[in-house]
Amino acid sequence: MNVNPINTTVAAANTQSPTGLPPRRDMIAAVQAISATDVFGSDRELAFVISRGADAPVMRVIDRKTNEVVLQVPAAYLLQLAKELRQKR
Repeated sequence: MNVNPINTTVAAANTQSPTGLPPRRDMIAAVQAISATDVFGSDRELAFVISRGADAPVMRVIDRKTNEVVLQVPAAYLLQLAKELRQKR
């Protein structure tokens, strides 16, 4: 399987945001491209969110029919741990 950047001209011109994440429009385009391939199955889609408590990116595979989170990376318990450690600082 050959995986190439969606738009190398734009990707090369963009710099990372202060959070260290790629620009939002690039993330949205990448997620939409991956979801369109049905790599996780025809009934599932890929979603990225920013965890409010841990302030970290979260990848989720969601069942399109039930909206159930099938897979989440990092796991919810790790996000909770990160949140608690931040609060202790």
